[in-house]
Amino acid sequence: LAYGRFLGKAAAYWAALAMALSPAYIFYARYSIHESWFAFFNILFVLGILGLSKRGTSTDLRITFSGLTGMILTKETYIIHVGSLLLTLLLLLAWNRLFPPRGPSVHFPPQKWSRQDLLPTAAFCIFLIVFFYSGNFYCWESLHGLWKTHTIWIRTGLEASGHAKKTYDLFGGPLNWYWLALMLRYEWPAILGLAACFWCLTKVRSPLRLLAIYGAGLLLAYSLISYKTPWCIIAFLWPFHLLAGSLVASFRRLPSREIAAAALALAIGFSAHRTIQLNFLDYDNEREPYVYVQTYRDINRFLHPIFEAAKTDPAMFGMRGEILLASYYPLPWILGDFWNIAWFGEKNWPSVLTGDFIVGDLSKRHQILDRLRGNYFELQFRFRDAQETSVAFFREETFPNLRDQLPRVNPSLPQQTPKALPP
Repeated sequence: LAYGRFLGKAAAYWAALAMALSPAYIFYARYSIHESWFAFFNILFVLGILGLSKRGTSTDLRITFSGLTGMILTKETYIIHVGSLLLTLLLLLAWNRLFPPRGPSVHFPPQKWSRQDLLPTAAFCIFLIVFFYSGNFYCWESLHGLWKTHTIWIRTGLEASGHAKKTYDLFGGPLNWYWLALMLRYEWPAILGLAACFWCLTKVRSPLRLLAIYGAGLLLAYSLISYKTPWCIIAFLWPFHLLAGSLVASFRRLPSREIAAAALALAIGFSAHRTIQLNFLDYDNEREPYVYVQTYRDINRFLHPIFEAAKTDPAMFGMRGEILLASYYPLPWILGDFWNIAWFGEKNWPSVLTGDFIVGDLSKRHQILDRLRGNYFELQFRFRDAQETSVAFFREETFPNLRDQLPRVNPSLPQQTPKALPP
């Protein structure tokens, strides 16, 4: 909404509505991961740059530094966004000379801030970066991460680590239309914003030209990078929402204004429909491209007995859990209140397994049975896509209420057929 001072209130409200109902921003915000924070700080950073280009106040300076600091502290891909913005400013200056824009140009007027504003602002931002990167001043060697992260990230970006989307390559690569395919499937307002880029370059004011070049540049940069996970889309989707809102707000006469508003409203309505479908019905449907390494709801069959036992007796938060999975995300977060859990992975198992609950891969079921001591109930469930079926064992003494629901397992005793299976 703060962009309304540069683009007009109508454009900002349209953009805010599109972003608020976007399938990507809602679905991936539920993860509470750093992608949402990165998008916020990126929006703040560009807002500060536009403020400096129009007013040049100390407030604009602080907004710019806050956005930049937040991006640096959140994710190493800030280098893409900072580099893209610098290139955008150079291209914008050249484009404005060839095709003068309407209204005031982005020319960075005489700045109203002084050295007394710059030094404290820069010092505080540097303090924040050092504070967090040094582990609250307890791990100074971690400051190396400020530049080492780019070495690791470049290697990940080139090798893709299994996240390349080669089926979307154009002309054999390296250009790829994966992000465009996601936008066509979920983000229709952003498609309108992408189409508005061409209009922005020819007829409108510099703030919109800056957003058009910046958004298109980010889309191109992310398309060239081999590593592609769908949640990265929220890092560069927001400029297209602002462009779509600005395009609609630019129509002044009837019936053009109503037609444009209806088109954007229809696109936003489609996004809202996809948002509801994705977040409430198909959130673990592997046929949905946004559902990526997603936990299946089938995991609740494994978690329900554990949480029910802890609800009945708080001492059960100390029950022993033994996790034998190679990849067990997001169990550390889900089971964060249980303090007596051992995370072994698929190797270095103990010779004897005596946990109150044990979970591993179904392919290693016999190896687990060989190490079990005591009577257990067995449950097979799907953890997430790209991972084989999992098997869990619940100790009979700890979970006696499962006696009529799951088969009983003991290497020295015959298995029992359950009377009723859980839904």
